[in-house]
Amino acid sequence: MLLEEYINVINAIRSYVNGEEMDQAFCSNLAGAYQICKKHNLTALMAEVLDRTDVDKRSPIYQRWQMEKNQAVYKNVLMDVEREEIIAFFEEKNIWYLLLKGLIIREYYPNPALREMSDNDILVDRKYMKDIYDFMVDRGYSIKGYGTSNHDEYLKKPAYNFEMHRALFDKDDYESWNNYFDNVFDKLTKKSENSLEYVFKEEDFYIYFMVHTYKHYAGGGMGLRTILDVYLYLRKNKELDFSYVEKELGKLNIADFEKQFRKLCFDVFSVNESDAKADWYEGLPTDEKNMLDYIMGAGTYGNVDNLVANKLGDDDDVKKSKFKYVFRRVFPDYKSFKKYHPLICRYKVLVPFGYLFRIIKLPFTGWKRAMAELKAVLRK
Repeated sequence: MLLEEYINVINAIRSYVNGEEMDQAFCSNLAGAYQICKKHNLTALMAEVLDRTDVDKRSPIYQRWQMEKNQAVYKNVLMDVEREEIIAFFEEKNIWYLLLKGLIIREYYPNPALREMSDNDILVDRKYMKDIYDFMVDRGYSIKGYGTSNHDEYLKKPAYNFEMHRALFDKDDYESWNNYFDNVFDKLTKKSENSLEYVFKEEDFYIYFMVHTYKHYAGGGMGLRTILDVYLYLRKNKELDFSYVEKELGKLNIADFEKQFRKLCFDVFSVNESDAKADWYEGLPTDEKNMLDYIMGAGTYGNVDNLVANKLGDDDDVKKSKFKYVFRRVFPDYKSFKKYHPLICRYKVLVPFGYLFRIIKLPFTGWKRAMAELKAVLRK
């Protein structure tokens, strides 16, 4: 996508969330704007923006956009109703729970229903994971790899997707993150006396959300929606204790990232009343511009090029670094292998055959992803 198209989309969203006169420049290339929004999970929100423009409401691209918005809203309604049933089970069985990520952030949007979400994340009392498993399976959900990571993912048609977390981060993530959040319950307070729902105080939620953001950023990247998420959250929570936030994030080695990212969020989406029409992109400091370019190229869940670049790092021996990357993708270390193949690892005699099976099945499953990674490695 052209940089100009990205800037036009951002300007339109900025106008919408700040209640300003609508910037309609993005309407000059609706097809390009649509592709950007699709990539960054902003289609439903931009459909609302589109309603405030002069675009022909009978045009196919407008109709397509509205269809996407209706589907997103319908999915959110389905998930909301189903989540109430799940929460009723938690309350009945005396299971404490904490709503995470998008379930909190969406409340800061002008219209929460337009914040697209692929799933609902809920942290629960880990003692009851088997009870939750039985309950969800009885409701018709399928699950793959129960107990193999920090969360169990439950899926059911037409669009249900719930991730029940036993911990906020996986044991394979940074050790400092796991140590910091290991006793997360100590950081929570009850939302109300007659409920088992717990909440973070605002500073601790922001710390958690920034660690999660950095995890995506350092992986394959994340999209424009995350910049908007953080901007809307901080705009509402102006009294956050940033001395506490910075001290705690310093323990997690991401304080510098948070400062730069926070500044970027406001430089992108806030309106400077004295010079609202300025070319804000050209005015960004180089480090912020590089960060924004990286994010714009990634999409909501990152991309292969960013992932490969971050994995390769700054190793001076490029050939050695590339070989190591490819080798580890074909033959992951035992810890990583066990995470994705727990059943095989129950019987260590089968592990060598498991590695062989990974290679044999590649032409039939996952080959497109593998080829994309290989091409990304060769481009470096």
